[in-house]
Amino acid sequence: MTLYLDGHDYRYDVEQSLLAYFPNALPRYAEAADGAHIVSALRTGASEAESVTTLNIDGRTVRASARTRTQTHCDADGHGRGRLLRHCVKLSFYRAAKELKGIHPPWGSLTGIRPAKLVTWLAGSKGITLDGAAKYLVTRYDVTPDRAELALAAARASEECRKGMNPNEISLYAGIPFCPTRCHYCSFVSRGVEGSAKLMEPYTDALAREMALAAQTVKRLGLRVVCVYVGGGTPTALPDGLLARVLAGIEDSFDLSALREYTVEAGRSDTFTPGKMRLLRSAGADRISVNPQSMNIRALRAIGRRHAPEDVYKAFDMAVAAGFKTVNMDVIAGLPTYAEDGETLTRETPDEFAYTIDELLKLSPGPGNLTVHTLSRKKGSLIDSHESLFDGQGRQKTENLSDVEKMISHTLKTLPLNGYAPYYLYRQKRMAGAFENTGWTKQGQMGYYNIAMMEELQTILAVGAGGVTKLVGPRSGLIRRCFNNKYPTEYIGSDKTKSNLKMVEEFYDFQGD
Repeated sequence: MTLYLDGHDYRYDVEQSLLAYFPNALPRYAEAADGAHIVSALRTGASEAESVTTLNIDGRTVRASARTRTQTHCDADGHGRGRLLRHCVKLSFYRAAKELKGIHPPWGSLTGIRPAKLVTWLAGSKGITLDGAAKYLVTRYDVTPDRAELALAAARASEECRKGMNPNEISLYAGIPFCPTRCHYCSFVSRGVEGSAKLMEPYTDALAREMALAAQTVKRLGLRVVCVYVGGGTPTALPDGLLARVLAGIEDSFDLSALREYTVEAGRSDTFTPGKMRLLRSAGADRISVNPQSMNIRALRAIGRRHAPEDVYKAFDMAVAAGFKTVNMDVIAGLPTYAEDGETLTRETPDEFAYTIDELLKLSPGPGNLTVHTLSRKKGSLIDSHESLFDGQGRQKTENLSDVEKMISHTLKTLPLNGYAPYYLYRQKRMAGAFENTGWTKQGQMGYYNIAMMEELQTILAVGAGGVTKLVGPRSGLIRRCFNNKYPTEYIGSDKTKSNLKMVEEFYDFQGD
């Protein structure tokens, strides 16, 4: 789709708005407005700016505008002006797209990943309460009241988490990029165990070396690990011996005396054994993920899962019997499934999704956390090529989006009635209906790591292939990222660890944190 920017260069913001309404559109930029599908214009003055978006699509021309006072909420140096201008550009785009398509997306004009963080920022910048900031989402961004309440709940959980933090605390992420099979919706770097068994041992060796070096840096900087998250991939896809080495490497390398939470994202029920559960518990893990995604067998087959719903029940019982404090379970709204003929690909119905939720709620004592994801059409995933789920232009079919909306609405009504409250949420690109992913929790079982990572409250030190260390200045709030090699084969032979750790040291030295 051809774009023309007039008076600004906020390409990222325009492209995010484009993806929200035209998920498969590829942005191309024209040198003139004539013939462009979308024209985004911005005019700025000393104290006010106006953005006008013109959409020329499907034989229709729609134009909408938005204004902002650029001196409002900016300091003496004009900081905050860029944020106001970008929002003005997105708001005019949203208003034009809303008129063109005749829909009201639940998050209104918001395109960001972290709505709860916006609530916190608004409260601070305007000197108002979190409740007042959530109301501002409705009046300024056209967010629906139920989504504003979601963002408010997550913002409150974030503030609760922040109050208990100390400046020298960090979380540790250890990535295991192996899975029994690769799920069709997945775009991560994880590899199926059948084709990568020979990489497991050298990968474990490389991970142990990186952890030892990282622990030295953590000690020199006077940092304390308060949360461990072993993710992937599927850590429990490793043979018991290698998994034991990974867990021992974490314990031997890092001082875990201040630990608050230790999560292992086991995820796949076809990797659960009583022996692995005992191994994880003996290492100190107290939170584990059992992620069915769906309790419908045809959907499991459509996404490339080998387990059956019965295996989910068994895995959950194993985790409970082993004594895990919290069991997290993930589901996905909008999954593909096979029709009765076993060949035609379609989507799960709202009733089938509701069945999954109802089955998980029947478990005893019940999952401590339930994370409800909305399917995101990720580039590189097998689902991305399933054109039977999309219309001729690659856009998600309207009737499917209506079903996804019913699925999410079911969770918004059902989970609070069963003792769950939202505690974190985030959004993704190319997500069905521009909805959200929401973590729900029973009282006293919030996932500390999920909040700290998503709301960017503290440094997440990542080790392993594909790991992204996110450095957060505990006083300044400044954020920097450094990246490990993405693929296991590259990671095993890489010497990038030292340069990444040097960046960590320089960051903390510069911050004075």
